[in-house]
Amino acid sequence: MIVVFASAIVQTDAIETVMELAKVCAETTRQESGCLSYAFYISVENPNQFIAFEEWKDSAALEAHLQTEHVQTFFAGLTPHLTAPPQITRYEVAGREAL
Repeated sequence: MIVVFASAIVQTDAIETVMELAKVCAETTRQESGCLSYAFYISVENPNQFIAFEEWKDSAALEAHLQTEHVQTFFAGLTPHLTAPPQITRYEVAGREAL
């Protein structure tokens, strides 16, 4: 399983715009084959910090996701509103279970 954790700081005047972009991207992504979970969050410490947490069946599913039109649209809309490049980390994990 592949887990992706991403964080981006957006300009204050763009929060609503980015929220709408994130909603559309998340709704569409959750329908993709190999997507186990996909969600955006806002930091409680910094309301300009958007966080994405994703779980994918495998690397092929993640790579296919990154090539989709809705991801390209999301990044094209997000990029002008960033205060710095996003921080994105990919993890390969053995599995998941409830605690």
